[in-house]
Amino acid sequence: MQAALADGIYSLDYRTATGDTVFANGLAIVRNNKILGSDPAGGLFKGQYLPGDDQRPGAFEGSIALPPNGELITGLRAGPEGLNIALRGVSTETESALGFLVEVAGQIVSVDVAYVGPLPAAGSDPR
Repeated sequence: MQAALADGIYSLDYRTATGDTVFANGLAIVRNNKILGSDPAGGLFKGQYLPGDDQRPGAFEGSIALPPNGELITGLRAGPEGLNIALRGVSTETESALGFLVEVAGQIVSVDVAYVGPLPAAGSDPR
């Protein structure tokens, strides 16, 4: 059981739940279980990690904003105004890996999560 996500930067690999090949990737920043992220196609997502306990796995609740005419790996395409979609997922954590099964507009997307590194210290100069 993951009590909390470590603050930091994470890489994400997405694939449809039935596919073996990684179809897309993204990057997320976590601070205090709040998650902000994006993908190369311009999708922006935000949400929070809800820690699990001995009775239930951890979960993710949030939303993704697709840019105008953006497309998800599920094939769902936004119109000229873009599209906001609610996201809900459950952790598929094992001893060696963290992942989520996320419901996206009625379809399941598998997300493999890998910790990349820590966030810069508050007030630090990024140069």
